[in-house]
Parts: sequence; C-alpha cells; structure tokens
Amino acid sequence: SLYNKLSKVGAELLVKTIEGVFNETIKPIKQNLENKIMLAPKLNSENTRIDWGESVSKIVSQIRGLSPKPGAWTIMKNGHNEIRMKILKAVGKKSQSSKNNIRGKIVIENGELLIYNDSGITNCVIIQLESKREMTAKELINGLKFDENSHVY
Repeated sequence: SLYNKLSKVGAELLVKTIEGVFNETIKPIKQNLENKIMLAPKLNSENTRIDWGESVSKIVSQIRGLSPKPGAWTIMKNGHNEIRMKILKAVGKKSQSSKNNIRGKIVIENGELLIYNDSGITNCVIIQLESKREMTAKELINGLKFDENSHVY
C-alpha cells in the first residue's frame, strides 16, 4: 500500500537528512512563516465518522485518506445489534435505480457489501468490525446474516 511504501522511503530519507545535518553537508534555512501557518484539525472520533449525507466521492476519499489508521467509521445496525464498523477500502459506484437509494441502506449483491445514499453506492471492500480483525466484505457476508433492514448511520 501507499502507506507502507512512503514509510520505507521516509525512513531512508530521515536517516540521510540526520547524517547531512550532523556532517554539516545540509545547511538549515530559516522559514518565513508569517501569514503562512495553517493548522489542520486534530483527528478524533467525531471527524473520522462517515457522514452518509455526503457524496459518494467524498465518502470514498475520506475512507482512503483515513486508512489504515485511524480509519473512517460508521455504526452498522443489523437486526437489534449495533456495532461500530471501520471501512478501510471502498469504491464508489453510480446507482442504477432509485428504489434502493435510501441513505445508509445495506444491500448484499453478487458478494458485495453495498451502502446506498442519495448520490450513489459505496462498495465496501475491506472492513473491520469493532474488536475484530480486518476482513474482506465477502468474509463478513459469509459470516454474518444480514436482515433486509440493515443499515449504517
């Protein structure tokens, strides 16, 4: 994954940079930070939760940006059970019909875990239920019986 590739490249670059500063072959340059400081909000459980009212492309981008850690998450309701679910990999799809376009509705179709919203379908590829290991959507589908009213929120 990109995360693993960048971790390796970053580690190698860090060693070279530290050696260069120590050997004085790299000269530090003072930055002009006036009016250029931009702070990103700290990631927490509120801003990593998936908002199913957003467009499918925004949802898929959020999942990709937060994977593998801390991970984008949602609550899955299946029958009387509610469980926190991280979605670690997903693909966006256009909805073919409007009959299933109920925000958050889970549909199992051709071995895929599909979540509908107003703008299309999020096809969940890799997920992780709370206190469980990472698994493919197909593994979840094979191990869990979904009822017709299953949904996320």
